[in-house]
Amino acid sequence: DRDESEFVTLEVMRMKERGSIGAFSDVGVLFRTNQQCRAFEDCLRRHRIPYRVLGSTRFYERREIRDVLSYLRVLCNDLDSASLLRILNVPTRGVGEVTRQKLVALAALRNQSVTQLILSLEEEEEKKEEKEEIGIPSRQRNSLLNLSRSLRLFSDKVSVCTPAEMVQVVVQELGLEEFYRKEPDGESRVSNLKELLLAALHYPDRGLSSTSRFLEDVFLDNQEQQQQQQQQDVAEERRLVKNNLKAK
Repeated sequence: DRDESEFVTLEVMRMKERGSIGAFSDVGVLFRTNQQCRAFEDCLRRHRIPYRVLGSTRFYERREIRDVLSYLRVLCNDLDSASLLRILNVPTRGVGEVTRQKLVALAALRNQSVTQLILSLEEEEEKKEEKEEIGIPSRQRNSLLNLSRSLRLFSDKVSVCTPAEMVQVVVQELGLEEFYRKEPDGESRVSNLKELLLAALHYPDRGLSSTSRFLEDVFLDNQEQQQQQQQQDVAEERRLVKNNLKAK
């Protein structure tokens, strides 16, 4: 898939250079399967070619991919409360909206991130007064304690593992394949997790030797693609308006 996507991308670039197409948006690529999308997206991003995925969702915006990346973001940055809140129930932990609000409120009261608060739960387990302060039912609290232990386990590995190894650790230790497989489109989501692992395996070839660099690259590339797409949409809208005016 990688060789195929590289061949197609380079051919599109040659077409643009020869003037065979006026813009990259003049070209469409058909996929045999959704899983092929990732290889093409990575290749297009690497060559800074703007693109739009029709009939599906961009690979790095798919729920299961964002979930795993959120775990990695939390491990690389314990101030990232948004990512922590995203994965509170991934896999299911029975943490409802009331508990979420309590965590956010207490974290703000303590001048902590939600991640830092979760990580502190294990240390406070023996302190009765702080258990009462948090006010979370024992079932939910036990689930959060398990999450805290998992995060600490992952934190011990993140500084010495490659991005691919960390993806594998998170998916396997949390049983995410089994978690997503229970959904109606479960097999597709599991296949996407395997594609994420393949994507991470390719990053060292590009000089990305740490999980934090891997995340930074994915985030910046996605942000750049969104900006390019917005600019392309504006240009297309202006072109259509201009053509309509000419027609009148």
